[in-house]
Amino acid sequence: MRNFSTEGLVIKRKNFGEADSLVTIFTKNQGKITSIAKGVRKITSRRAPSLELFNQIKFFLYGNGKLPVLTEAASLQSFPNLKKDLDKLSLAYLILELLDQFLAEGQESQKLYLLLVEVLEEINETEDLEKAKLLSSCFQIKLLREVGYLPELYQCVRCGEKLSEEKNFLAPNLGGLVDENCGKALVVNRPIEKDVIKVIRFLNKETVDDVTKLNLMRFDVAEISQILNYYTVFYLEKDLGAEKFANAVEKLALVS
Repeated sequence: MRNFSTEGLVIKRKNFGEADSLVTIFTKNQGKITSIAKGVRKITSRRAPSLELFNQIKFFLYGNGKLPVLTEAASLQSFPNLKKDLDKLSLAYLILELLDQFLAEGQESQKLYLLLVEVLEEINETEDLEKAKLLSSCFQIKLLREVGYLPELYQCVRCGEKLSEEKNFLAPNLGGLVDENCGKALVVNRPIEKDVIKVIRFLNKETVDDVTKLNLMRFDVAEISQILNYYTVFYLEKDLGAEKFANAVEKLALVS
């Protein structure tokens, strides 16, 4: 049997049996781990509050089979502002869904773990929703880079020429941007504005701290998110549940 303790962030939780839960945690140094938390759905369980979605926790696992047993858990931080704001919550759901979809069980990335915690902390603290959306996109593009799916952002992936300032397209089936001439010949493409390209390049290269200082007045933050989701959905070959949740939240806000 293998026993160890580490820290991580709860990215998925699913009911299992009458009183247990399957808890997926993205850990600092062990990658993504799915464990079973026995009896955690009982009213008397002391671990239940610590194992809420989005919580960063310190925990102990017992066993080395497909389902190690989570025996202890203590919360390090719970991001309360994020959890009580539906708009922020939809952004956080997207981040966790992307992590779960792109990372295999046990795939370690301390860089992604630290990025995840930093981005959630910033989204939790900011009062600017547009800034929070940009932070979510920042995580998304950096995740794509870390897992090897970063789109080509500087030259046409079809002809190899350096991209001009005007009339470029995103071609996910080719793995990045194409110029106007090459874009005309493709069925799968989406127009992309020059300012959107510039911001995505910035999000990829710069730190989270630099992103929080970015002046958003000139940028269409929603378009940046839509472009990245369009590219991501192509590679996942499935729609993003978090994107549907975000759309539902927007409709609810319009009604109210």
